[in-house]
Amino acid sequence: MNRDPRAYLPVLIALGALVLVIAQTLNAFERADRLGARPGGNVAPDPYARLEILLTGSDSELPPERLRDPFKDVRTAPAPTPYVKPPPPAAPRPVVTAIISDGNAHSAIVRVENRSFTVKAGELFAGFQVVSVSASEVVLDNRGERLTLRVSTKGR
Repeated sequence: MNRDPRAYLPVLIALGALVLVIAQTLNAFERADRLGARPGGNVAPDPYARLEILLTGSDSELPPERLRDPFKDVRTAPAPTPYVKPPPPAAPRPVVTAIISDGNAHSAIVRVENRSFTVKAGELFAGFQVVSVSASEVVLDNRGERLTLRVSTKGR
């Protein structure tokens, strides 16, 4: 079986290319210190280590001024304004809609937060204590603060 040496040429070229690829791959592994790593050897720092620390950390550790709005352009964004807690909403003020007199006894209809209450002296309603009811006014106690209410005179 006498073959032409030119028939072996493609096989030899393929084997040479394979040996070259294996040699370069082993050289790259050694440079990256991945193959045969020695303890205490040169290890490249992890480029994602800081990101992992930030992602696993709590958001409460960062002060509000360090946080930014990702939807604003950083180059033109104004300096952040300090957070000011809004004042609590004012307590609703009761309104006397009518005072009913029956001899010496007086009662009143008082409207608070869209609800009407019929009250007499000494009663509690909607967090208010009725101190007195007279023919012209109602005196309420709201946790130590005295409110004197009179019937509104709209249209008079």
